[in-house]
Amino acid sequence: YVFSESDTARQNLADAQEDGNNMIAFMKSEGYIRFEPGACIKSADFYKVYESWCEESLEKARASTSFLHYMKENQKSYGIVYEDKCVGNCRGFRNICLEEFKPVIGPTPFDNVSSTMESAAHAARAARTIPA
Repeated sequence: YVFSESDTARQNLADAQEDGNNMIAFMKSEGYIRFEPGACIKSADFYKVYESWCEESLEKARASTSFLHYMKENQKSYGIVYEDKCVGNCRGFRNICLEEFKPVIGPTPFDNVSSTMESAAHAARAARTIPA
């Protein structure tokens, strides 16, 4: 007998794997790493970024050896390449780099929050004052 696998079953398996492995979610995240042909990142720096992502995402970071083993095992699917001497004499991965922090220029949705709160506080104070 040959069993076929439905699209739903395949998707359920992929979802279960992602739920059990936060490194998949990390690799899909934005703002931490960037896939860029020819770029390089040291293994230690790659792991530090993963730890930061875990802390900010309230996830438990795996051990560095587990992280690096996963990345080496799945390098082809992510389009990255592990090398013993990627950055100088340091081990690392090609085709991936740190995403540089880009400050927001101009107004943000949070700019109005403080002025709205100040206006509400002023109105509340005005409502409490009794004219003499």
